[in-house]
Amino acid sequence: MRNIIVTIMLLCSVASYGQQKRLSYIDEDISFYYLYDDAGKRSKTLPKSIGELQGWSATFFVVRQGNLYRIYDAQGKAGKVMPVSSVGKILSVTGDNITSNSGNLIFVWDKNWKKIRTRAKQ
Repeated sequence: MRNIIVTIMLLCSVASYGQQKRLSYIDEDISFYYLYDDAGKRSKTLPKSIGELQGWSATFFVVRQGNLYRIYDAQGKAGKVMPVSSVGKILSVTGDNITSNSGNLIFVWDKNWKKIRTRAKQ
């Protein structure tokens, strides 16, 4: 019986270890961004010098710093960078996608800046 209980506890701890924290909210003041996880706990504080917040979803957020967009994961770890001239203006960040507009075109990108779709603006 004891072995069964230990095995169940071990399996539960392994299952919870594999779950990524999700981003539920980003708050900001004059100097910092405060990331909150899905449990409502502040998970990370980042300086606003990382750039201007463009949008966020449960798994990542995007900031603009000068002529570059940078993706950060829900834990606040910096990811890939893309020039603003390639992306255009970010319209939304939803799910695992970023939607942007440049000229007469609408682009949909994944969270690694891989272009998924392009269409004409209507």
